[in-house]
Amino acid sequence: MRLYRRVEWGYKKTFLSGAFTNAERQTDVEVVLIKVQCPENVERVSILLDGLKRAEEQEESRREEKEPRSLMDSNPIRAAISQCRLEQKLGLTLIAEYEAMKPHILEHIPADEEEKRYNEPLIKIDIKPNAYIQAIRKKYWVALFHNPYFVDQLTSNLQRELHENVNEMRHYDFSEVNILALQAELSRKLIAGVKATMIELFDELSRKHHWCDETSANIHYFNGWKTNKAWKINRKVILPLYGLSTYSTGSVYFNHGACHKLCDIEKCLDFLGGNRMTGVSAAACLRHAERCGRTKKIQLKHIQVTLYKKGTVHIEFQNQDLLDQLNIFGCQQKNWLPPGYGKTAYEDFDEEARSVVDSFQGETAYRETCRRQDLFINRVESMPLLALTGV
Repeated sequence: MRLYRRVEWGYKKTFLSGAFTNAERQTDVEVVLIKVQCPENVERVSILLDGLKRAEEQEESRREEKEPRSLMDSNPIRAAISQCRLEQKLGLTLIAEYEAMKPHILEHIPADEEEKRYNEPLIKIDIKPNAYIQAIRKKYWVALFHNPYFVDQLTSNLQRELHENVNEMRHYDFSEVNILALQAELSRKLIAGVKATMIELFDELSRKHHWCDETSANIHYFNGWKTNKAWKINRKVILPLYGLSTYSTGSVYFNHGACHKLCDIEKCLDFLGGNRMTGVSAAACLRHAERCGRTKKIQLKHIQVTLYKKGTVHIEFQNQDLLDQLNIFGCQQKNWLPPGYGKTAYEDFDEEARSVVDSFQGETAYRETCRRQDLFINRVESMPLLALTGV
């Protein structure tokens, strides 16, 4: 079967009068010169691709008759799964066709069977089926791990883990079942990952960058439990993240490391708030600000950010409750707060514990913490597994 596609070519007709005036035999002939403009790129039709697409459409139609298509079928990850499946079938079909045709497209006409054995084909396809399948799988896993629709919810440490293991993923089919299994595994790791990131951020937003007068306002010192060296994060923080760079044209771009750090702060605060990554992601807000050339007072969900060319990033927390939760969590992990903090009444503490409470929060704020302990104390302990979306 041959497939033809009609192509419209532009042409120009020119009538040439008297073209044969000097001919030996005089005849009344009308000559027309036609100039045809051939398009440079004529779309080529693949018989294999056309056949596979028709088979795929028929299979999809039969599947829809048995099971109605869900609303999630229109998302980009499902579309990528379908495209990956098509590419695999197309490549395997092409390799099989090549192997069947190879004896008929040799460089030389063989004199005998022995010469035919060592005769190379004019067209060479060296890749083997298994290697081709693995290459296709890896290509789509890499695309998935860079897809904001899938990874924007993950902290940067989990994103790094995905990229480090991407080469291993070529051994696994790029399918809905495997993506869901990966999401379940990420969900189990996410809580531990968020807690580890919160401890890291608590240190970085306080102790790590309190080394000069400019950033000494990052932290509030207090007398900790069984120690006189303790601190918590203030509402305004200055970090030397070197988040802003400029091109020679004058346009600006945001440093990826600084953006990852800001996104991690947002994700941790989102978990503390129990919102589980709803709304526009911090990464999307930063990308929009970068495109607009905006560097000051960039409003994210929980923080406001200003980036300066001198290398500092100014962060202002917009929700005092979330900042208090982060401080309580970080200080509890450091054992700077008395046991039972937030669950023990102020008057039930001994004098030493009350002095720590007074230095850290104050009596009035502590009583409010006890009254709202489900928000300030139990939230991190009872974090549910995240139901990642995307498939």
